Amino acid sequence: MPQNNKLVQFFILIIIYCYFECAVKTDQWNLKIIYSSDKLKNNRLSTDNSILLLPLIASYGFDTSITLSPQIQTELLKKVQEYISFYHKIDLEKIFLKKYGMEKLDNFYQKLIDGNTLALTSFHSVWKSIPSQYLMVFRINNGSRIRSFDGILKRKVLLEAELWDSEKVEIVWQAKSSGIELNKDKSDAEFILKGIKKTFELLPEFFRAVNESNW
Repeated sequence: MPQNNKLVQFFILIIIYCYFECAVKTDQWNLKIIYSSDKLKNNRLSTDNSILLLPLIASYGFDTSITLSPQIQTELLKKVQEYISFYHKIDLEKIFLKKYGMEKLDNFYQKLIDGNTLALTSFHSVWKSIPSQYLMVFRINNGSRIRSFDGILKRKVLLEAELWDSEKVEIVWQAKSSGIELNKDKSDAEFILKGIKKTFELLPEFFRAVNESNW
């Protein structure tokens, strides 16, 4: 009888060990700030707490899916920094198209998609039309599904974010994140949005604007 008790205790210990040591995490993220300008005083951004958030950039250009739209991203990012005001692509186009043609703006978008930093600095009319202090874009540099040797399907994504100062026309902050997820219940869009949120959390905090009601 004592021998049976020892055997039961042994199996219980094995189960407990596997619960804590053998369980596979549903997701893993590696986050890194690539660049942060010295102009970000005290590691914070200016009191003009507004960002023009453009659509997600993929290998084929701007992602136009509803599930990854800037409006969906905005709802998510406002949970991280509630005092930021977000503008979108349509807001820029309403201002720009009053004076200029769409061809020039499309050219600007293409240079942004291509990551041609030097060429972007020459679009003075576009930068002057941006209704916010900052412009922000997220890029998917790699997204894939792989199956491990043990048959587990994994999703991988590599994201990059860059923040431009629209007045000085220069990049003031860059970050990247890489993630692996095993959760089959989540959609690809939910996985990507999670990466966007985690990357955005690396952004320095904005000062509150002086006209905030609860200042």
